[in-house]
Amino acid sequence: MYVGTGGDIVLRGVDGQTDVTYRNLPDASYVAVRALFVRATGTTAADLIAEA
Repeated sequence: MYVGTGGDIVLRGVDGQTDVTYRNLPDASYVAVRALFVRATGTTAADLIAEA
């Protein structure tokens, strides 16, 4: 997942049972995760792009 504007991301992984928070991600960074969904509540990062 590409993070255009840094912040926190709260998501559920494809095989996960609980939400995970990635904190203080910088601008223009990548998170190597397969997300089932990203929560609006608690997510402060913006311009997120899911890549296959």
